[in-house]
Parts: sequence; structure tokens; C-alpha cells
Amino acid sequence: MHLFKSFGVIRGLPVEQVIGLMNETGINKAVAMTIQGLVVDLGERTNDEIAEAVAKFPNRLIGFATVNPWTGEEAVEEVKRAVTRLGLKGLKFHSWLQGFPAHSEILYPIFDLAAKLKIPATFHSGTPPYAQPLQIADLAEHYPDVPIILA
Repeated sequence: MHLFKSFGVIRGLPVEQVIGLMNETGINKAVAMTIQGLVVDLGERTNDEIAEAVAKFPNRLIGFATVNPWTGEEAVEEVKRAVTRLGLKGLKFHSWLQGFPAHSEILYPIFDLAAKLKIPATFHSGTPPYAQPLQIADLAEHYPDVPIILA
């Protein structure tokens, strides 16, 4: 699920309210990821927000980080920080919003690290021209040790 404090003029639900809705609907655990960090380069801030929410409800939420692959080594360093220091368990990409083909080589340094850290990556899929399942399949072929989830 996308968990956010605010997204433009839309206010996100407090994490406590999200957990309440999960209780009402019988959802035991959810993967929490950003949406606003995918639209603008707010990776570090939104990764911190996801980690805060997970810290409040560690038995209910699994946090996924996001980075802007266009930032190169900064993105790799943020993945390291998000996983090793914040405890986030995977990555989320929305290549259409972030403006890169899902099989782009700009992802390779990030996926090299994801393979070492043994973390999965989730992709929004199905939105032309950058988020097609065959593009993601091409990336998966290059990185068979990184579980890839199509959302």
C-alpha cells in the first residue's frame, strides 16, 4: 500500500488509522511504500517516514524504500542507508512516474546492491511506455537473484 503523510492537496491517513482499517478488513500485514517520493525526488525523507510508520507497527507493516535512479551513486547510497540503517525490506519503483524504462541500465548499480542485500523490488507495471511487463522481464533476466514483484 502507498502510505504517505501528504501528496499535493491530498492528505494521507495517519498510520494508526490505516492499522485500524486493516483490523476492520482482516488484513494482518501490509507492505508500506511511498507515492510522493516516486513523483518528486523525496526518497530520503519518504524513506524516513516509511521507517517511522514501520517502527510504530513492526508486526503489521513491512517497509519498502524508493530512490531516484537518475541520481546514480546517491541512489545506491540511499538504498544502503534505507536497508541497513532504517531496516526497510525492499524497493519500490514507478518507472513511468520516475521517467525511465523499467529495463534501463540506470537501475543496474541499484540492482547490483539489491542482489547483495537480498531484497526484492516492486514495480508499478502496465503503463506505457516505461512500465511494460516485458521491460521488467528483461531486467529480471539480468538479475535472477533479485525477486521482482509486478504491481
